[in-house]
Amino acid sequence: MNENQELFDVIVVGSGIGGSGCASLLSNKGYKVLLLEKNNRVGGACSSYKKNGFTIDVAVHMFSQTNRRTCPFGKIIRRSGGDPEKELPFWTGLAYKTVMKTRDDRIIKMPNLEEAQDKNPAEQFQIMSNYLAELGATPEEAKILSDIYIDMFTCSRKKMYELMDVSLKDYVNQFTDSAIVHGFLSYMAGIFFVIPESLVSAGEYIWNIRDPTGYGDGGGYPIGGAIAIPSAFVRVFKRNNGILKLNSRVQKIITDDGKVSGVELQNGMTYHAPIVVSNAGIKKTISDLISDKSTLNKVYINLIENLVPSYSSVTFKVALKKKVIKDIAAMHLFYVKIDEFNQTSLNKMWNKIDNGIVPYYSAFMTPIPSNMDPKCAPKGKQLLILGGMAPAKLKPGSSKWKDWIDTYWDYILELLPEIERYIEFVDTTTPGDIIKFTGKDEAPVEGTAMACLPGQAGKDRVSSRIPNIKGLYVSGDTAGADVHGIGTQLAANSAINCFKLIRKDFPKSLLI
Repeated sequence: MNENQELFDVIVVGSGIGGSGCASLLSNKGYKVLLLEKNNRVGGACSSYKKNGFTIDVAVHMFSQTNRRTCPFGKIIRRSGGDPEKELPFWTGLAYKTVMKTRDDRIIKMPNLEEAQDKNPAEQFQIMSNYLAELGATPEEAKILSDIYIDMFTCSRKKMYELMDVSLKDYVNQFTDSAIVHGFLSYMAGIFFVIPESLVSAGEYIWNIRDPTGYGDGGGYPIGGAIAIPSAFVRVFKRNNGILKLNSRVQKIITDDGKVSGVELQNGMTYHAPIVVSNAGIKKTISDLISDKSTLNKVYINLIENLVPSYSSVTFKVALKKKVIKDIAAMHLFYVKIDEFNQTSLNKMWNKIDNGIVPYYSAFMTPIPSNMDPKCAPKGKQLLILGGMAPAKLKPGSSKWKDWIDTYWDYILELLPEIERYIEFVDTTTPGDIIKFTGKDEAPVEGTAMACLPGQAGKDRVSSRIPNIKGLYVSGDTAGADVHGIGTQLAANSAINCFKLIRKDFPKSLLI
């Protein structure tokens, strides 16, 4: 074992959004912070790589909160002493340039729910009515959906918290059993949280559609790809004298007698600090990383082991020799005909995925990064990233990842036949690949899903502060009591929450 004699105030394990964001905030307050990343680039699942002049995201990313003055990314940069407008430029207007496309070649422009908030009830009803009519809904069903959204936007915060352990499906059942209304809300919940309507916390769904923080420009995409966000955090972190070490895989968080003392790397090197923040996920932290679990009670360990992650995706990064798809920033592709777009087909998709079987009815979230940031592709070329729903890991007896890739690729070419003749290359990423890259046991979009289950939503969501181990915290999308958001925004809010906990528990003055 090689010991580094330098003592740090905080060691952060992992440079994803939760890790790099928390490290940046702490370094700005004078904490001596060491940020360890096992890969040769920052970002974890919110990272990007270069190939043949293309900048390609590791996973599928679209960002709903991009107002740098108020969104969690901007808050982290500003509270770390940086200028969000300069450090993290965004292309914006995603909500206004997103369409749905079905197997029978129907193209439907997404309703702008953000814009609808500023309309009177009659105008809101008309927006929903026009959209749902294209999906086959009756005027009565459109009125019901309008009533549901009015209820969501007018309910009290107390009611939102009461709905945290109620499923979105049960909440909607109070208004209707319409398969089309349920189908639309299930579709929106899938985009937000990547879990079925029957699992989504109604309170978290309402919280996120009502949260004004960071909205106002229609969502968007960071200039430079997804990696631009953690890179911005790390730049500010380094200016605050933070130390980043890449290619540094942590194999153990050293704990003894109920407190943290440092970490041990895979190469045997050890670093010491009284505070360790893990961005490796709460399950991996508890089950694999901490050296002594004897102070954790069995009830807590059982809670962590049974936390349910979101689903994942099989991702296709398609580089085209020509700009084929124009004037839109993203597509939601559905391998169904328009009259099959409802709760029934979506439930069949989720059920097949639960059983490890490639679904016939499927959906692909499809950002077109080069239409938002032209520098993501060489001049005159185009980059599409398509994510098809998949389990976070394969169970024994499931279809092999190759089967998912082959079947989904056939679906994609049927939905977008115009791209085939212009393909330069296709990179595929399965949850299995993400598991290898991140070192985690599974590869969900959200590590602890926003589900109506114990420890997963609202104030009941598992805390970033690990009980009975002084100085150990988890930051990222797997932990944070009363922390809300979607995907990377959830991870950023967790970073802010974790920073506040550490400031309360370990004021800098006590570490000198």
